[in-house]
Amino acid sequence: MYTKLSAEFDYMELAESTAQMIRERIDGQKKIVIFQNKCKYKGCAESPADLTVSEGNAKLMFSFSTHSNNFLTGAVIRDAEISQINELLLTKSVKMEIICEKSQREKVLQDMISYGGYNLKTTPHN
Repeated sequence: MYTKLSAEFDYMELAESTAQMIRERIDGQKKIVIFQNKCKYKGCAESPADLTVSEGNAKLMFSFSTHSNNFLTGAVIRDAEISQINELLLTKSVKMEIICEKSQREKVLQDMISYGGYNLKTTPHN
């Protein structure tokens, strides 16, 4: 009996590292497929245009602490250009699907989670 496992990863490198680890550690037959997740961007946006700030101001905040004033922590806030902000939400996620023996499911899930996999799903596969 086989099972199909799927997970999303933030970057292709994480998915490839996970696949390599699974190939080395997990016994038995398995099929691993990695592909770009075309249906969405990270977060709730459906396209990069949805993440563009068209109105309002962007601010950069730098925190600092001093050894005086009872260890108060303050923040420095200044205006920023939108083009200076590297928005992580613009990164498309990568999806990985693995078909493996049902007895190896827990080990595969552990490796996926340890390498940053999220939105994990399992389904029976014939």
